[in-house]
Amino acid sequence: MYLTNSLFRIVACTLVVLVIFPCTTQAVVCTGLDTNGDGIDEDCIGCPTGKFINATQGAYNCQPCSALAFSATQGASSCTPCLASCSAGEKQTTACSSTTNRVCESCALGLYQNEQAAASSCKNCSTTPLHCGAGEKLATCTSQTNRVCEACDVGYFQSSTLHQLSSCTIHTKCEAGKYVNLNVTASRDRFCMDCTSGKFSSVALIADTYPWYGAAAIRNGGVGACSNCPAGCEFFCCIFLFLLQTVVEQETDPF
Repeated sequence: MYLTNSLFRIVACTLVVLVIFPCTTQAVVCTGLDTNGDGIDEDCIGCPTGKFINATQGAYNCQPCSALAFSATQGASSCTPCLASCSAGEKQTTACSSTTNRVCESCALGLYQNEQAAASSCKNCSTTPLHCGAGEKLATCTSQTNRVCEACDVGYFQSSTLHQLSSCTIHTKCEAGKYVNLNVTASRDRFCMDCTSGKFSSVALIADTYPWYGAAAIRNGGVGACSNCPAGCEFFCCIFLFLLQTVVEQETDPF
């Protein structure tokens, strides 16, 4: 009976101690965590959004995110840099703040944005009549560009002086047996002439020999002059050379 009473007292005392002095599993690293900057420590509840835990010499204090950085979750150990800007063709729907990243979305049909920026709206595509000149084509409105006249690509031309055409025409190639009599510009096609008697040109001679436009050398525009046939057999040798080189080279001709 005495043993039973003693065991009862020990258990009762143990329960009282546990009630008055409960066990804790709080991590030591949480000590000194001031979440709201009032100088009073709140242990282990974590920094709010927009702030991060800054560990300095054992003290864990909440610090605000720097400019152009954010923390969207409680208890973050660092802040994340915001998206620097929206890309061309996009507008900003949510600005960067200490708690949110920058959010962008594509411009809707009929709108465009040609800059990398944080603009909150896209620009209206031009709807007024637009006429382009020689050497130009009309570019349609895209999410990144307005309707504008732009230069023909290298190797193409447009001779019309007042038009709304969206494409240019590829320059003519002076084939084997011909030479370039008048070369191209962005507003003029190439003019070819037949080789005269005793002269020839072939696919092999044409390759990589003459520019399409300006100083830009593009393959197979045509030769600037026909070559002389071998002395003594001008007629038959020229025909033979022309046919032979044309057959041999036609499979490697990129056009």
